Order: sequence, then C-alpha cells, then structure tokens
Amino acid sequence: MKTIEVPREFTRKILDVLKRRYSRKFSRVWHNEAGLVGLFIHEEYVFRTSSYQTISVVVERPPDSKKCSITVVASGGGGGIFNINWGSQSAAEITLTNLIRHLVSRGLKPQSESNAIYDKIHSDSDDF
Repeated sequence: MKTIEVPREFTRKILDVLKRRYSRKFSRVWHNEAGLVGLFIHEEYVFRTSSYQTISVVVERPPDSKKCSITVVASGGGGGIFNINWGSQSAAEITLTNLIRHLVSRGLKPQSESNAIYDKIHSDSDDF
C-alpha cells in the first residue's frame, strides 16, 4: 500500500486521469459535507506471474484541507502453488504513485502530453 498527498488544486485532474486509466472494473466519486471520496478499481494481467491483479485507488479530500490523499493498493497477481507475486503488486503501486507525482510536478499538462508521460512510465518504470 502506498499513500501520497498532493495539493488540493490537482484533485479534479487526478480524478480524470484515474477515470481514464485506472477504472476498468469500477469508478465512483462521492461529494458530501465530509468532502470528496473517490474509489477506482482496475484489473490488469501480469505477465511475470501469468495472473490478474487488481489495483484499488482511494482519493480523499476533506472540505477544509489543502491536500488530497491518494492511497493505492494492489492485490492478487500471485501465481503458482505458493501464490508468489514476484513484486508485481509493489511495482503496480510504485508505477501509479510515480505517475501522479510526475503529473503534479509538471503541472498536469494537456491530455496528449499526459498520455505520453503515462506511456513512458509504463514502458520503462525504472526511469521514474
């Protein structure tokens, strides 16, 4: 599990990126007097273990906070009799948190550039 905090003003853009890229199974955002909560569930095939894993992302922003908290949890992805995941869960968590950090540091550029950044991170995650 990885948790990062980003400035409040990036919340909407991050929700848009998560909706486009990390919501293959489920996507929902709730707004109420307690603030904002978003839940995104994504499923992907992991070649190194020949199995599927899920990536769950929780976005929380209290109404009076200047920060938005993003928690990423990967699960499953294990294979074989001992259900070993060979690091696929932590790799998925690191990839997503690095994507969000990179987008925030670049000021969340227009969609075409954001897609290029996403593709770069997914093709060679060691660079980030």
